[in-house]
Amino acid sequence: SGSGMDNSLFQLLQTCDVVILPHATSEESLRLVTVMKDMSPSKKVIIDHDDNIFVENNEDKLEIAKEILEKADGVFVSTTKLADVYGEYNDNITVLPNSLDFNIWKPYKIEKDNNIRITWHGGYSHYEDLNEISSELKNITTKHKNVKLEICGYEFKGVFDGIDPDQYTQHDWVDVSVHPYKQILLNADIGVIPLADNAFNKSKSPIKWIEYSALGIPCVVKDIEPYSKLI
Repeated sequence: SGSGMDNSLFQLLQTCDVVILPHATSEESLRLVTVMKDMSPSKKVIIDHDDNIFVENNEDKLEIAKEILEKADGVFVSTTKLADVYGEYNDNITVLPNSLDFNIWKPYKIEKDNNIRITWHGGYSHYEDLNEISSELKNITTKHKNVKLEICGYEFKGVFDGIDPDQYTQHDWVDVSVHPYKQILLNADIGVIPLADNAFNKSKSPIKWIEYSALGIPCVVKDIEPYSKLI
């Protein structure tokens, strides 16, 4: 049933009125949207994007993403810049700014030691951002042996060349449900948010600064959008 779709998923989707699909750019997503629109009664499909997928992406993937956007009943985005981007492919765009539950994201008192912990968060697509401050990180860790870097994301070869391995730790950052708790356990003193000055980054939301600030952690931030106006 459902173009080869798993039967349990197909049965579940039949009970829904509205389905929200995040970052739908694959052939599987397109098949899923097609199946839902062909159901009787037809399901409402909302696509959710918090990045500009049209920057530095392969053409085949983008054609699929465009077809999905055109089939969808609406699109959720996190910024007005993204609303302009996706408005070309769907007339029903809703801006839902990223926000936090302050019952979860709040400062906690954790016992400090003699180390100063600097944290950075990002996936492999943000190598260019982190690499912007690689020389500064090397200078700081060389001068101050009590500085420890807590890097949350993928392995970034080259960025840490010349830094004492005992001064940085690479964390796996996967489970969103415990993200605030894991953030707190890092016992961070300073957050760094470097950004390459490009179209992809200017379309992002300032969620990292909002998260750090909710935990009472001061940040060093690149003075460009999306952070410059908010801060």
